[in-house]
Amino acid sequence: MILARPAAAVDIGSVPPDYLGKTDNGNEVHVSDGVGRIMIVSFWATWCSPCMKELPVLNAIQMIKNEMFEEK
Repeated sequence: MILARPAAAVDIGSVPPDYLGKTDNGNEVHVSDGVGRIMIVSFWATWCSPCMKELPVLNAIQMIKNEMFEEK
């Protein structure tokens, strides 16, 4: 989980700000950390019904990723 503060509006198609927030462990997360990799960033809120419906989908993506790339 990443904890973030509200950011300034970003226009569609523009380059996002590098800083995304912090993990629940306090480590900073940056867009540049994912250069050359697929990164899914989802902004949601507990009061947002469509956002809550999206969580199982994101969890499934994470599980598939873990299965595909787990160390053997």
